[in-house]
Amino acid sequence: SYEYDNKYNLNIFSFSFHVLVEKNIVFICLTKKETGNRIPFLFLNDIKSKYFEGDTEDFEIYLSNKMKFYTTTNKTIKVQ
Repeated sequence: SYEYDNKYNLNIFSFSFHVLVEKNIVFICLTKKETGNRIPFLFLNDIKSKYFEGDTEDFEIYLSNKMKFYTTTNKTIKVQ
């Protein structure tokens, strides 16, 4: 168990830093404040899951594709 696994949000001016910490690894993204928290944390959880699968050979491509996905379809994503 890791003592500091958690998620954080920090608003600075018109931007928000979204931070997800798991197993002492920090996943972070920056968005406009009006984006809210739901989509950025969906993105970070997606990236975190892929990272911990251990298949990081094409991680740069995966990350790029997910960035495009979450920025272009962010209003239609449904949480189950």
